[in-house]
Amino acid sequence: MATRFAPDAITLGVIEYLNRHMPDLPGEVQGFSWPVTREQALYALDEFVRNRLPLFGQFEEAMWAGEPWLYHSHLSAALNLKLISAHETVATVEQAYRRGMAPLAAAVGFVREVVTQTLKEGYAHHIQRLMVTGLYALLLGVRPQKVHAWYLGVYVDAVECVELPNTLGMSQYADGGIMASKPYIASGNYIERMSNYCKGCVYKPQERIGERACPMTTLYWDFMLRHEDALARNPRMMMQVRNAQRLSDTDRERIQSQANQHRLAVLHRNH
Repeated sequence: MATRFAPDAITLGVIEYLNRHMPDLPGEVQGFSWPVTREQALYALDEFVRNRLPLFGQFEEAMWAGEPWLYHSHLSAALNLKLISAHETVATVEQAYRRGMAPLAAAVGFVREVVTQTLKEGYAHHIQRLMVTGLYALLLGVRPQKVHAWYLGVYVDAVECVELPNTLGMSQYADGGIMASKPYIASGNYIERMSNYCKGCVYKPQERIGERACPMTTLYWDFMLRHEDALARNPRMMMQVRNAQRLSDTDRERIQSQANQHRLAVLHRNH
């Protein structure tokens, strides 16, 4: 569970302003409870180190329905607002490791990403952003600038100097490979393996064609086919390219047709 704080007078004023002047904005503001002072940020840091850091390394990439917080720090907003510094945050985690309060894997895993539920909480951890919403946008073919603008608008910790390179570079692979050496792409099998999101879903992550095919899986194979020549020049993508090259001409046509039908359905819902 994240450390939550009652809104102070300034926060309550902002909430009132938004409700009065911008009632149609997506998301919720009534439940805002993030740290907004240095004292609150330091308390949140201490609470994370004591209660969640020990299991952070084991569950940092886990996703679970109904559990937006899990073992993550929820410190990104405080870091981006300069309520606490990255240096003191890393130092605190390092001290916790040296005192035997957290295993090495947890400390290293957290330090590696320090500065990096959405409409309700204004928050999603890095795997949800990169490998669920970001992945879907990349496979679907959304304009990267639109993804960036949406992330900037819906996440409470989205400060442009941090969010822009991570979204355009790492998530959407739209910077020519400056931030990441390969696109972060996967099929529905990844989401099934890393979460319980697929439980009860009518779609099958293992299927790429047909009525029960997972849209993420269909779009993944369509992405591979659309960018096959470019991806073949990337040594980190060789295995995935080889798998795509094994597809028959019939399967290629069916995958691309089903992917296009999904895109048309998305466009129809949004207009």
